[in-house]
Amino acid sequence: MKTKASPVLDRYMELVRQFPLRPLRSDDAHARAVDLLVQLDGKPNPSDDENDYARTLALLITDYERPRVQRQTVSVAERIKHLMTEHGMTGVALGEVIGSRTAVSMILNGQRRPSKAHVCRLAAHFGLGEGYFMEREA
Repeated sequence: MKTKASPVLDRYMELVRQFPLRPLRSDDAHARAVDLLVQLDGKPNPSDDENDYARTLALLITDYERPRVQRQTVSVAERIKHLMTEHGMTGVALGEVIGSRTAVSMILNGQRRPSKAHVCRLAAHFGLGEGYFMEREA
């Protein structure tokens, strides 16, 4: 005697039939997975099974994207310039923060890195960790 599956399980199996949960092997499969995830993410009050399916699909998408995404580095000079813009600061004002307008000019032009003292002053002024003002290795 057959028993009828629950509506939730029916929905889960519908999603699996629509897009099986297996490793993504092409850009086309990736695009379809992302489209389905966006649809699921926009659904009000998803069931637990829909959430589980979406989480698993997100992991598969991440696994596909991870080796394809190149790490982009932003130089210390670019980070400082961004902060200056966000805070409406001039080079003169930043020079007052770190104690040297010449050093600011050289740092912003990529001719030197901030000294440890500069890093400490920048971190304190902007309320950020010192690591933000140090170069990161690629």
